[in-house]
Amino acid sequence: MPGWDQRAGLHERVPRRGPASRTRALRRLPARRSSSTFGTWANTRGRPLKPKVTARQYFDHLPDPEHRPGDIWCGLPTHGLLKWPSVSGIIVTPACDLQNRKVETLTYLPVIPVHAWFATTGFLAEVRAEMNTCLDKLEAGRNLGLPRFPRALRKQDADALRAALENAKASGVQLAEQALARVAAGLRHVAVVFSNARTASLADLGLLFSDKKWRDLRERIVTNALRTDLHFLPCDEADLDWSGVPTHSVVLFRYPMSAPIDVFDTAMDPQMRDWSVALEPIRPLCPGIDAFAKEKPTKRVRLQSRFLADLLTRYIALYSRLGSPDFSEETVSAFAGELGERQ
Repeated sequence: MPGWDQRAGLHERVPRRGPASRTRALRRLPARRSSSTFGTWANTRGRPLKPKVTARQYFDHLPDPEHRPGDIWCGLPTHGLLKWPSVSGIIVTPACDLQNRKVETLTYLPVIPVHAWFATTGFLAEVRAEMNTCLDKLEAGRNLGLPRFPRALRKQDADALRAALENAKASGVQLAEQALARVAAGLRHVAVVFSNARTASLADLGLLFSDKKWRDLRERIVTNALRTDLHFLPCDEADLDWSGVPTHSVVLFRYPMSAPIDVFDTAMDPQMRDWSVALEPIRPLCPGIDAFAKEKPTKRVRLQSRFLADLLTRYIALYSRLGSPDFSEETVSAFAGELGERQ
């Protein structure tokens, strides 16, 4: 009598003719595959492979006209808080408020390319740490008086270091060429950050950091392990004219902005022909509406809910933690010394 065998799946019959014949029958069966929203699961000896996630699975490329959290708009103003007058932005207003029309504004978080983020002050912490390591190597036991970069790095700190290096070279001091080249690359990058340049030189960053550390930094950005106030979004792989995330980007949690929901409603109106004229009825209600006058916002894509949940969880966690003031370095040193003493 033939019978069902669970190892063969739900729809394959395996004759019950003993262990040997059953094994041969199982070997003839094709591998079972079932599609998943995250990729393809391949059953191999009962153990599923790790699902593969592609960039296109992150986004809904045909979002409906209704406002939803996760909508990604292009052409949203930054109100002078960033180097760029307008950026893409992702809506984070709660869905229940949008569904019941309980809000008069939409809140969005800026979305900027990773290469552009390298040119902001947000990346200076990693640059400062690597620069100070290189300066330690340049000193190498010699008292050259090279200043170190403080935590709150400013342009004048870079100018002071540049002047100190010039004085050291003028006095005939032999400096390690490799460390000096890395410091010079770091100084060029700092100059970019404190200028109007909107992208960083990847060549200079690659020179400043070692190959392994530079790759590790980029991998930590992709896996959201570098900073708690940053969230990675892959390129949506759409045509440039319709793309909401045309290149690998990051969401900036520390720059939430809001705008009247009427602006977004007007931008979605299919009968709207002249953007500046369409804004006139809103102008008395919102004095800052001129920030939207130069460019009409456009909804491009929507972040899928399973990926939006992770973004919102991390965003909320950043602001919900209580925390407490840290001890000063002197206090930490004093307490550490006391812990080494007998009571």
